[in-house]
Amino acid sequence: MLIYITGSAGTGKSAVCEELIFRGYEAYDTDDRVLASWYDKRTGEPWAGKEHPRTKKWYATHERLLSRTSIKQIAGRASSEPVFVCGVQFRDEELWDLFDQVVGLIVDEETLKH
Repeated sequence: MLIYITGSAGTGKSAVCEELIFRGYEAYDTDDRVLASWYDKRTGEPWAGKEHPRTKKWYATHERLLSRTSIKQIAGRASSEPVFVCGVQFRDEELWDLFDQVVGLIVDEETLKH
C-alpha cells in the first residue's frame, strides 16, 4: 500500500515522515532530490544546474515536480506493509493515481502562527 501524505507548508509533513521512519516504516520526503527535480515550465526540460538562482524571475519559469518513475519504483516495493511519501510539489495531483491513499494534512491559522 502506497500512501501520499501532503498538505500546505507548515502542516507537519516532514515531521510525520521522520516519525514514520523512527517507527520503522519505509517513508520518503518529496524534498529528496531523487523524488523531485526542477523543470523549465515552457520546455519541460529538467534544470541542468546544481544550484539555481533564487530569484522571482527564475521561480516564475521553473517548477519542482515529482518524478513519476521514482514514485512507480517505490509503489512497486509497496506490499502488505504501508510505504509513505510525504510532502508537496507542483502538480502532484497528476501522480495521485499511483497511490492507494492520499492524506491531506491541515492546520488552522492560529496553530500555524504558533
